[in-house]
Amino acid sequence: MEKRERPDYRLSSRGLTIGIEVTEAVSQDMARIDAMRHVEEDLVVLDTSLFRPGTSTRTVAELRAILEGSRVKDPTAEDGVQQDDDDFDPIHNRIMGPGWAGDGAERDWADAMLGVIKTKSESAGKSGYTFFDETWLLVYDNLSLPMLDIPQVMKHLLPMLAPIWPHIPFKHVFIEHGKEIMRISAPEYGTRALNDLWRVE
Repeated sequence: MEKRERPDYRLSSRGLTIGIEVTEAVSQDMARIDAMRHVEEDLVVLDTSLFRPGTSTRTVAELRAILEGSRVKDPTAEDGVQQDDDDFDPIHNRIMGPGWAGDGAERDWADAMLGVIKTKSESAGKSGYTFFDETWLLVYDNLSLPMLDIPQVMKHLLPMLAPIWPHIPFKHVFIEHGKEIMRISAPEYGTRALNDLWRVE
């Protein structure tokens, strides 16, 4: 394995030379607000549906307002009297997003991954990109979404990829999601458990 640029790695295995492009799927606003909340001492619980894929980029002031509006309030009334536990609702008056209904999370994930694949394909199409016997795209999924139904996800993603797949420069797209890795070779996909080589039993 050799570290390089465009693509990020070159791997030689079994007579094949493979170029591997590596990227991360992440909400930039979520990453920015995460960095902001980690310096705060107060408990802040964010509603991740505020950062659904496709949401417009927010200013720092807007992110600070979300952070302030997401704080878990002290269960003490304004007059200083402690409220009963049953009266304390940590969700009350907090900034909330639209949430997800039905297969909304799966649709959002498919849209986000399609965007990543398109962006990386366009980048690979520019001059200076080196192609080997095979070129793969490896995506680290760092999106803030609820638990996904992978077969349902693929029911959305594969039809979107079908018309553009002949123009995608990657033979395979691998997506690391939680404890598994998905391999997409449209129109097919497969999943495998992700083995943690560094885990000490």
